[in-house]
Amino acid sequence: MKQVVIKIGGSLLQELPAAFYQTINRIKEERNLEPVIVHGGGPAVNELLQVQKIDPIFQDGLRVTCRDTADVCEKVLSGSVNKQIVRCLQAAGISAAGISGADAGMLETEARRGLGYVGKVTRVNTSVIDALLQAGITPVISPVSTADDGVPLNVNADEAAGAVAAAMEAELLFITDVAGVMNLEAVPAYLYSELNGEEAESLIGSGIISGGMIPKVRAALQAAEASGKTVMLDGKNPEALAAWAADGSGGTTLRKDMIAHG
Repeated sequence: MKQVVIKIGGSLLQELPAAFYQTINRIKEERNLEPVIVHGGGPAVNELLQVQKIDPIFQDGLRVTCRDTADVCEKVLSGSVNKQIVRCLQAAGISAAGISGADAGMLETEARRGLGYVGKVTRVNTSVIDALLQAGITPVISPVSTADDGVPLNVNADEAAGAVAAAMEAELLFITDVAGVMNLEAVPAYLYSELNGEEAESLIGSGIISGGMIPKVRAALQAAEASGKTVMLDGKNPEALAAWAADGSGGTTLRKDMIAHG
């Protein structure tokens, strides 16, 4: 069975209804895809940083991470957030297990210059993911890796999802807090139903794609190169995932055969 990597944005975790997780079960039947979950958790990380009086700093949508922030990211992402998703999946009848990119060296990374304790994925070791899937268990992956000296590295969840999907040659589904890639400067604003790489980079250059959407789009393009297709869906619309499970419709689609090479 083919896999689909489902990236769940941290800003949505408190809003997703039980029906969302039940629909993941339907994906197995209606789309014949085995789910692999990768999640964020930025708001929960920010809450604990606030308690510790550490100001969050972002650069091009990526979190600048000091050592204390890296420890908070690991504690929140690999701990409370990860287990929250595992509980929700199991309540929906899905056997699930929470792991992190540090487990079995799943996410091999190198430090990003200028961002502190932030890892850039260089390789994905899929052995632990494959083992869980073969056992009938849905992996729930926290985007934290380990530096050579054993220090935790924060990995952008969108990039982690893109790398996992590319390594597994799986479809990638982003569950976001917007309908997809939007042009909010147009009147009226509109949704891009499809984009290729050249168009996406042009929109980034013009500022239409900005902030946290930049790593999402670039991760989507990376995964589409390997799997053929990536889709971004509106997680706030409870019908969006169900529609995609039924016929693959909705959101913004990036396809391998649409990506321009230059």
